[in-house]
Amino acid sequence: MRIRYWALPLVTAVVLGCIHRNSEASVLAPLGESVGYGVLGDTAHFRYVGFSDDLTASVFKRLAHSREYEIAPRGAYLLCPSNPSPGMHGFVLQTRVDKLM
Repeated sequence: MRIRYWALPLVTAVVLGCIHRNSEASVLAPLGESVGYGVLGDTAHFRYVGFSDDLTASVFKRLAHSREYEIAPRGAYLLCPSNPSPGMHGFVLQTRVDKLM
């Protein structure tokens, strides 16, 4: 009888411990925190950074507070920094996890 009293809480704790919420975001979070301001291309002159999806935007949210870059509006067309044409020059970032080991 005593086994029944502790078995259910033990099984519940093990099951809850195995549940991972958005594992990609948790794996990529250190990457976003390690990005310094100016690391995206010190020699290229650009102002805008875009994100391809919500995961990338959440990983690189630190860039949103940077004084060097502006976050491009969703769907904005960004030109390569080397392109001499007038317009918004910048990069679109995308992150994803290929494999967890």
